[in-house]
Amino acid sequence: MPANCCSYFYDLGCFPCGSLLAQLPITAPVTGTYVAHFKYLGTEILKEFEATLGDAIYVPIDGLNSDFTFDFYVLDPDGEKLTFGDFDCWRLQLHVARIGDDPEGIDLSGLSCAQLEALTQAQLIGCILPTYDFSDPEVLEALTDQQETDLEAAFGGEGEEDHYYAIAIGHP
Repeated sequence: MPANCCSYFYDLGCFPCGSLLAQLPITAPVTGTYVAHFKYLGTEILKEFEATLGDAIYVPIDGLNSDFTFDFYVLDPDGEKLTFGDFDCWRLQLHVARIGDDPEGIDLSGLSCAQLEALTQAQLIGCILPTYDFSDPEVLEALTDQQETDLEAAFGGEGEEDHYYAIAIGHP
């Protein structure tokens, strides 16, 4: 079976947005550079990290989008897929850690995924989709590739500036 195919997923649980690492329930079979392959909206996000033979494996999850469930697999330095029993892939959910852009906003990091799922869209929208002023050309130019991907996924567009602006002023 090709490395990018998964048969069984081991659920690592929920992590608050902004978490840096997720620990796998196995130890490193070899010392060297490992690569985690995260599946995200039809693309792959690669994260390299180091591990030492016999030590716990910590996969970097910083920079991944919140409010999303990620499936991923990990290749060791020899290109072999890491497994745990029958599990050949991993799953984790990143949830919103704070409502609002203010660092003093409501801290959600201690909530379980089930508790977070009970929150309404209106309660989460300020954190999940930041407010952009699409009428400002500098804002459009400053969007990162990741932000454009997020906006396209949220609004179903081609990344067109006019489309973002229309959404922002309420005229899809």
